[in-house]
Amino acid sequence: MTEAPMTVALPGTSTVTTLVEAACAAPSLRNAQPWKFRFLHDSRSVRLYADSERRLPHIDPEQRGLHIGCGAALFNLRVAAAAGGRDPIVWLLPDRSDPTLLAEVRLTTTDHPDETLARLHPAIARRHTSRRVIHDDDIPATVRDTLYDAALREGARLIFPDAQYVRLILQLVRDIESSGVPEPGAPSRERDFGTVPMVPGRSRAPFDDRPRIALLGTAHNRPVDWLTAGQALERVLLESTQDGLVTSLAFQPFQWPGLRWTEGDPASAVEHIHMVLHLGHGPQGYPTPRRPVSEVLEVV
Repeated sequence: MTEAPMTVALPGTSTVTTLVEAACAAPSLRNAQPWKFRFLHDSRSVRLYADSERRLPHIDPEQRGLHIGCGAALFNLRVAAAAGGRDPIVWLLPDRSDPTLLAEVRLTTTDHPDETLARLHPAIARRHTSRRVIHDDDIPATVRDTLYDAALREGARLIFPDAQYVRLILQLVRDIESSGVPEPGAPSRERDFGTVPMVPGRSRAPFDDRPRIALLGTAHNRPVDWLTAGQALERVLLESTQDGLVTSLAFQPFQWPGLRWTEGDPASAVEHIHMVLHLGHGPQGYPTPRRPVSEVLEVV
C-alpha cells in the first residue's frame, strides 16, 4: 500500500504566531529583541524587519549586533517552520530601498521538510544564555565537529582556538569590554533589556583563565554577513543545547586578518570574529523576559 503524502494546510495567523513566538526566543545583544515581523497572507510570506526603536546606538552604532540577533531569530523561525512540515525559503535583504527589511521567508508546503532543522525545535525552548558557573570539561571531538558543521551549514566558521591563543583572545575581549560601555555599572555582556533586575543570588559565568571557548566568524563584514552569523550562531547554540552543553556569549567583534588557527588548514582563516562563545557543562541558564508576539507581529 502506498502511503498518502503529507498535506500541510496553508499558514494562517495562528500558525504564524507560533513561528514568531519561536523566533522571539533567540538571543540578542543586551536582550534588546530588535525585531518585528509582518505576515503577508497573499504571498504566504513572513517579513523580518529591524525594529529601530530597539536599537542600541551607543554600543552598536553599525547595527552589527542588531543584525546578528535578527539572524538568530530568523533561524528559529526556519526551525519552527520545518518542525511544522513546511519548507521555509529565505531571501536576505530582499529590498535595497528598505534597509530595515532584513529577510523574507516564503512558507511553502512540502512532503519532505528539512529534518536537520526540525529536530532542533525542542532545543529552542530549552536554550538560555548561562550567567552561572560553567564547568570547563573537555568537549568531545565528535561534539566539536557537530558544532563546526552547524556553523558551516549556515555559511560561517566556528573556530576552537588552540590553548596558546586563549589568553590572547581573553585579553582582547577584556580590552573591548573595558572601553566604550556607556552605562555605569552595566554588565559587559548580554543582560536583561530595560530595568528588569537580575535574580538575587544569580552568579555570572565569567570567562576564566582557561575556558573552553569558540569563535564565530565570517570572511566579510557586511550586513548580509551579520545575518549569516546570527543564523549560524543560533544553529550552534541549539546543537549545543541538544548535546547537553550550556553557553554564555560575548557579542564582541574583532579582526585578526590572515590568522590561521590550526596548522595545515588554509580554509580556517576568518578575518571577522563576531562572537565569543564559552561552552561547557553546568546548570542551564534562566529564561529572560520576552516581548509578547502581539507587540512584534503585524498581519496584513
